[in-house]
Order: sequence, then structure tokens, then C-alpha cells
Amino acid sequence: MGYSKGIVYFIDILGSKKRIDDFDGSLKINNIFHGSLYDLETLANFDCGEKYVTSFSDCAYIIFKMKDEYSDDKMFVKYLYHSLDEISMLMRNFVSNKFLCRGGIAMGNLYFDETKNIMFGPAINNVYELEQKAKMPRLIFDDDLAKMLLDYETELKKNDKYFNIFVRYLDIIMKDNMDHRYFLNYLAGSPMLLDNSIDYYARQQEWVKNIIEKEPDHEIVAKYNWHLDFLTTVKNDYVINRDERDV
Repeated sequence: MGYSKGIVYFIDILGSKKRIDDFDGSLKINNIFHGSLYDLETLANFDCGEKYVTSFSDCAYIIFKMKDEYSDDKMFVKYLYHSLDEISMLMRNFVSNKFLCRGGIAMGNLYFDETKNIMFGPAINNVYELEQKAKMPRLIFDDDLAKMLLDYETELKKNDKYFNIFVRYLDIIMKDNMDHRYFLNYLAGSPMLLDNSIDYYARQQEWVKNIIEKEPDHEIVAKYNWHLDFLTTVKNDYVINRDERDV
């Protein structure tokens, strides 16, 4: 018995104060946390670890624990990408249901026992602290994890053919000019959505504008405006990169 190596996500759905008495909304959030991730198990053929989801209120810890025999760095990076793909699909599911998320992503030592609902360790603590720093609707990376991912993305770009297939014109990690934090681009692996980005953006813009018109809290308005800025950046980057690579 002891710590294991793993990847941990802590995700908080914004707007909890407005859902204090909203049973249906809270139930929907928890069903998305559990349903989206476990539905993906039938689609993925990549079994090198355990996945554990525990949700409470409108938050969740999601743990991807590596099997000991797959804990070398090369296999760990592949498992990291696998987990990022799953979490990206989860994020897209939340946004399509008009929920914004913020949180953290960390790697490191952890322990969990699903039968006793116990989890602790440096990675668990780290990812909780990252969520507190995220502020805007984004999942921010631990610095060490961000460096590992950036180094791997650089290697991928040396092989243009593989890179085009793997990340589909967009980096999965982005840097926020606001505070220079790296965060997950959950739209990187969704070319079908991005190919219809004008319609997607229009729907998101309509939803956000309706929220902003009724929202007196400037801090909440700032979060929704950040979401729109993110969508605009992704849409523009996708069109530019797609056109350049398809020439």
C-alpha cells in the first residue's frame, strides 16, 4: 500500500449560489459528471489505468490512476492525452448544456479507495489549489504538467502528418495572456464542431448575452465575457491553421 502515480482533475461548475434550491439542475450536473465519462469507456480502447469519479454538490474529482507497469514517461504522456480527450468531451457536454466550468489539472502521487470513498495525496491537494486560482471558466494546468505537455506538442509538430491527425489544427494547451496560465483547450479535438464554428459561436453568443443582460454582478459578467473571448480565439486560430495546412 502506498501512493500511486496519476492524473487528477478537479472541476467546479460555476453558478452554485443560484442553484441552492435547484434539484433538477444539480442532479443534471452530477449525471453529466458520471454519465459522460463512463459512456466514453465503451468508445475508448486504451486500458492502462483506473478511472475514479467522485462528485459532490456541483464539483467533482476525476482521477486517472496509472498501472505500475505503464508508469514510464512515454506511456504516461499517452495516458495524459487520453485523459485530456475524455475531459474535453466532458467540458463540451457541460457547455452545450449551458454550464461553465473551472478547475485544475495536476499529476503526481495520490491514493484513493473507491470502496471507502477515500482519496488524498499531493496531487489531490495541488489540483484543489489550482481550481481556486483558475477564476475564469477554464481548467488550468500544474506548471510541471504544462511543461511536459508543451515539450510533447513541440515534438509532435516536427511530424506534420501525425500532428495534423493528432491535434487537428489546434494545440490542446493554451496560454492565457491575462495571467500567463496554461489551460486546456477543450475544443482542440472537435473538428466537426469547429467546421461549424460560426453557428456554434452564434448559439453561445446568444446564450451569454441573455445571461449578461440579466446579471448585475460584474465578476460573473467577466467570466461569461472570458468564455466568448476564448471561443473567438479558438475559432480564428482554427480557420487560420486549417487553411495554412490544407494548402
